[in-house]
Amino acid sequence: MFSMTLFKKACRFGVTTVVAIVLNLGISVGGHEWLGINENLTYAVALATVLSINFLLFRHYVYRHATQHGALIQLWRFVLASTGFRCGEYGFFCLLHNVFGWWYVLVILLVQGISTLLKFVFYERFVFGRGGRSR
Repeated sequence: MFSMTLFKKACRFGVTTVVAIVLNLGISVGGHEWLGINENLTYAVALATVLSINFLLFRHYVYRHATQHGALIQLWRFVLASTGFRCGEYGFFCLLHNVFGWWYVLVILLVQGISTLLKFVFYERFVFGRGGRSR
């Protein structure tokens, strides 16, 4: 069901996602191409960096009502959910890049794109949304 509130939230999530992708690619590509660090390591570092920044952006910008609820429980849920997503993303990255030989930049964009759609729904329902509030 469409609502303007959900649409605005999705737009803010999209902006946050663009920031995360730029950071992810910047750290991954910059670390590999300019610093000569293995792309598996730079991608892992990028995922950890983006995790921290995303919590703050999601809590204060995307899911604005979330600040009315307990930050620690949301942080715990976010870290658990994000760790699961990040492990899945890294696993798919390694599968597509290392096993199938796909170009790592394309793999990052593909993996992050699919994951983003799944995360929006999950975070809305279980972490920052009404279903994820502190009890």
